[in-house]
Amino acid sequence: MGTGREASVSLDGVRDKNMMQLKKLNTVLFPVRYNDKYYADAISSGEFTKLAYYSDICVGAIACRLETKGGTMRVYIMTLGVLAPYRGIGIGSKLLNHVLDMCTKQNVSEIYLHVQTNNEDAIKFYKKFGLLIRQENASEVFKGMSKKMFGKLQEYIYAVHKLDYLEGRLAKTEARAEEAESKYQKLDQSIKELQDTREKLSWVVKHLRDSDLQLEHAFAAVDVKKSKICYTLLFLIWRM
Repeated sequence: MGTGREASVSLDGVRDKNMMQLKKLNTVLFPVRYNDKYYADAISSGEFTKLAYYSDICVGAIACRLETKGGTMRVYIMTLGVLAPYRGIGIGSKLLNHVLDMCTKQNVSEIYLHVQTNNEDAIKFYKKFGLLIRQENASEVFKGMSKKMFGKLQEYIYAVHKLDYLEGRLAKTEARAEEAESKYQKLDQSIKELQDTREKLSWVVKHLRDSDLQLEHAFAAVDVKKSKICYTLLFLIWRM
């Protein structure tokens, strides 16, 4: 397509600060929500996961996971997608070419992905880059399958993705529950410390009250002595 439009495309790595860009893209492009492990794998892959920008607008992404098989590294393309208005101008090709170049530079011998067998456009796209279908007659697997059964299979696949998402949510909920339990324990400890402080203050107040009583007795004794002294002086004066 037009080289001017292709020249406007740039790639950027995925980091914590721009992770939301990838999440927003996935929400628009794919019917499932990916859990935290997906995004952790994407960040861990480094240069193998990229965001595509067209005139500074994030319009596509490729997310990969690095794996080890038999002591050698291989790359799994988890997702590759471009927003509909920006397809057909080479953005998907640029993203995939970048990953293939990285495989060459790092001597990665295997790269693979999964594509639905009825997604002929995607299969043609990947074949252009030399990717081969391991099971060349993969469509034969579904040839004798009724539409109803195929629909059930798709529902099953969606359910698996949904379960994966729910497991991620459950892990988050458990983490929050543990955090809440920890806060409750700290609050309980603070209440106990306050109760101890209150008891100490009560003891101090009681001690001060006892001291006040002792002082009152002392002052009373002094007053008695004063009255006796006055009485003695008066007596002496009268005797004189």
